Amino acid sequence: MIETDQIGKFKTEPTLNEDIISSYLFNRRGHMKQLKKILVVLVLAILVAGYIKYQNRGPAEKAGAKLDNAMQDVSKKAKDLLGK
Repeated sequence: MIETDQIGKFKTEPTLNEDIISSYLFNRRGHMKQLKKILVVLVLAILVAGYIKYQNRGPAEKAGAKLDNAMQDVSKKAKDLLGK
């Protein structure tokens, strides 16, 4: 006799193919967790390396930052004088 569940779908016994597929997906989820961990570590390593590189700026980068700050100051003073 074929049983049905509450929704009316037929209940069937899992076949060998379904067992193989479910075990593949289960193992795949385990690999996905490892991949996510590796990806997080990689992204964090890149961010830390970028931060360290940013902190160790050379003389040209420091001069450029000073020039940018000076231009911002001039722009603010010009806007104040012109009343905009």
